[in-house]
Amino acid sequence: MLIVLVFAAVSGLAVFVDLSAYDPFGPGLGWSPGLVLVAFLAAYVLNRSHAEQ
Repeated sequence: MLIVLVFAAVSGLAVFVDLSAYDPFGPGLGWSPGLVLVAFLAAYVLNRSHAEQ
């Protein structure tokens, strides 16, 4: 469960930065949806492998 919370926090931070003025590529959703998808898949695989032990 901790893995999912960490990846959710990282994903939330990525979306925040992507929509803020701190984004070097300009405001708006650009790169963060891809990062959120990769983080979700990584959390799913890590959580599933942990459950199999």
